[in-house]
Amino acid sequence: TYIVIDQRAFYDNIRLVKTELLSRSTKLMVVIKSDAYGHGLEMLGNVAEIAGADYFGITENHSLEIMNKMNLSIPIVRLRLASNNELLTVHSNPDVYGEVEEMVGNIQMAELLSEIGEEQGRNIKIHLNLNAGGMSRNGFDMDVSEIKNQLLSLFRLKNIQVVGIMTHFPNADAIDIDETRSALAVFKEQADWVIENANLTRRNILLHVANTSTTLRLPEAHLDMVRVGSLVCGEKLEKESPDALQQLMSVYSKVGQINFYPKGSSVGYGSNYTLQRDSYLANIPIGKVDGLP
Repeated sequence: TYIVIDQRAFYDNIRLVKTELLSRSTKLMVVIKSDAYGHGLEMLGNVAEIAGADYFGITENHSLEIMNKMNLSIPIVRLRLASNNELLTVHSNPDVYGEVEEMVGNIQMAELLSEIGEEQGRNIKIHLNLNAGGMSRNGFDMDVSEIKNQLLSLFRLKNIQVVGIMTHFPNADAIDIDETRSALAVFKEQADWVIENANLTRRNILLHVANTSTTLRLPEAHLDMVRVGSLVCGEKLEKESPDALQQLMSVYSKVGQINFYPKGSSVGYGSNYTLQRDSYLANIPIGKVDGLP
């Protein structure tokens, strides 16, 4: 029993997204969190770079360690609020983990990164996550007046550099896309407020909100960059998915032996199936130990 990962299909899927779904001005973040969705980070990281990915999205420190050894050259963003320990480990050891741009959703996290950056004598790049999308998990909620004050105080911290503003839409796969369209309008208003009140230069800030579903279903949400993962892995989760999308993973096994059993025999644990006719049954050595229920 073995798995085959088609690197060429991964390359073709990325090229398909870049050339058919995005404008030339929109960057593509290829999300390869959780070992590239189980397809193998070391198998696919270099392929994504060659195919034209502009950014990588990850979640785990372990991924950063692997990618640092791969000598990848494009920027990396962590798409999760990291724990204090994770932040200290990574940003105090750039020789092991390389550089990662952190998603920040509260002032305490920004303050810690500022302290680490000051100790290290360098700036740490961050992406502000706003709760405009309504996920209520990772972002600053600007409906709370104190949060606006915190955001402005964040820009007075040393050794951190805001390079992006983002949000995430929890219902972009719903039948009705109007809720996501309304949330996009809220995000634009809030991002404009941050840029204006923090005296940021707009061209230096990446605005990004679109995951796979949003990328496929709401082109006006592409903004400066989209974040796709399952799409370039070949998963057709939306009816808008391109027909030419290719699956990366194939699972193979072989027939072990073939036995004869008469009609009426029960089969397997729990006797969940009863033969409706005399049958030859093939034993295939794949199952629970291989990760299949």
